[in-house]
Amino acid sequence: MSRLQLLTPQQQKKYNGAPRLSAKQRNEYFSLSGDLDDYVNNMRSPANKVGFIIQHGYFRASGKFFTNDYFADADINYVCALLNTNTSSKEVLCKYSRKSRVLHKNFILKHYGWSNFTSDTSEAIKKELLLQARQQMPRFNS
Repeated sequence: MSRLQLLTPQQQKKYNGAPRLSAKQRNEYFSLSGDLDDYVNNMRSPANKVGFIIQHGYFRASGKFFTNDYFADADINYVCALLNTNTSSKEVLCKYSRKSRVLHKNFILKHYGWSNFTSDTSEAIKKELLLQARQQMPRFNS
């Protein structure tokens, strides 16, 4: 049986890719306040500061997290200018480690009251969908 293809390969790439932000959107999504600003100021590494702000901005824009290779140079340069650091795009991509990304992801999720998608989450969603479907079935049978 063939699978239904909802998106073209180009649309899939766009959907799975990091958001492409305009200058106005960068200003909005990469701004920090309160405890987020304190969190960044306590970081030692400029690459971690830049990486965190980009992850946070991308999460605000798309609700998803991305690896370093998805970071746009324009976004890296914008955040470096925002922090007044001369860190290069290449340095950010090399020095922003997987461990830091995971720590930052967990902090951002906790900050916004989100949780990771797990097998338990999947089961809870399946149960809820089955319940909703069963409640709709009498409408289709009449």
